[in-house]
Amino acid sequence: NYELFLYSHIAGIIFYVAGIVHAWGFWYYTAAGLVLWYFDKCIRIARGAMPAKVVSLEHYNGVTRLELEGDAFQHTAGQYVWLNIPEVSEHQWHPFTISSAPGSKTRTFHIKSMGPKTWTAELGQIAKFYEGTGTGEHDPIVRIDAAYGRPAEYTDSDSIVLLAGGIGITPMISIFEDLYARACAAEAAGVRASEGICPGVRAKHVHLVWAARDTKLFNMFAELFYKISSHN
Repeated sequence: NYELFLYSHIAGIIFYVAGIVHAWGFWYYTAAGLVLWYFDKCIRIARGAMPAKVVSLEHYNGVTRLELEGDAFQHTAGQYVWLNIPEVSEHQWHPFTISSAPGSKTRTFHIKSMGPKTWTAELGQIAKFYEGTGTGEHDPIVRIDAAYGRPAEYTDSDSIVLLAGGIGITPMISIFEDLYARACAAEAAGVRASEGICPGVRAKHVHLVWAARDTKLFNMFAELFYKISSHN
């Protein structure tokens, strides 16, 4: 679990101190790595210092949906962020993929509970307490360090097939919604692509294949699927 991962890495400090005691020249081989680590830590602290505004927080069927204001950060489809919610844990930061499209007005995350006494389970309990909507000054504090990961490259393919299992749908639905938004924007502007579904995207067909153990999981994006199917 996360605590084991965290504390085992903290124990590395003991290894470092023991190395210096054993041989003073040990610091010479580790100084560069420590400086880079410290620099990275300072950047993360600075980037995560400003909390993001919560739009809604809800929990359904073992999945917490967290929605933040759109100006919280910029991202591309398929990227992830580090989240810290002091009400769950003051010091723990966890990575989660962004499930909303880059052009969306808000930023959303769908976070599956990973079992009792876990960070994700505690978040689910908080979501139930807040009953799904932001309550102004009483919103839970959410800090973000974003965005990370190599952006997905999907605009130059002749055909796009998105495969996902369970909660692994989050990066795929971000891409799927982004492509749909681009096609709608081109249609509204009266722009027709010489090839592909819209200008800048070569693919003529986009297929999303999503497998899940519980069919209730599909309800997370039912509104989006209905909108797309109705449009077609």
